[in-house]
Amino acid sequence: MRLFNEKFTKQVLESNSEHSLKHNIADFLLRYRNTPHGTTGLSPAELLMKRQLRMRLNLVKPYLTKLVNKKQEFQNVQFDRTRKGERMLDIGDVVKVKNTRAQSKTDKWLFGSII
Repeated sequence: MRLFNEKFTKQVLESNSEHSLKHNIADFLLRYRNTPHGTTGLSPAELLMKRQLRMRLNLVKPYLTKLVNKKQEFQNVQFDRTRKGERMLDIGDVVKVKNTRAQSKTDKWLFGSII
């Protein structure tokens, strides 16, 4: 509810035209339902209707989603290339171990060695 109040109020205040309240709510809901979710990567409308809704931006830049997907793919490749693999520990290596029963902050981490 807070998201709706904040975004809708901002949209109404920034609006130059004198549309009705009903029109402004419909416009807000269209934009909200067409915005992709961070986790799924799909918009609520796309999940419901199995297709993307057409908006004005799609008419101006129809290949925007392909461009974004291409750039994200490139970022994933770059990340995977620079990412370090799993650490391999050998016997005798010195490590820090978190002490969950520590009474003070100085005793929180203890040094140990791999056996």
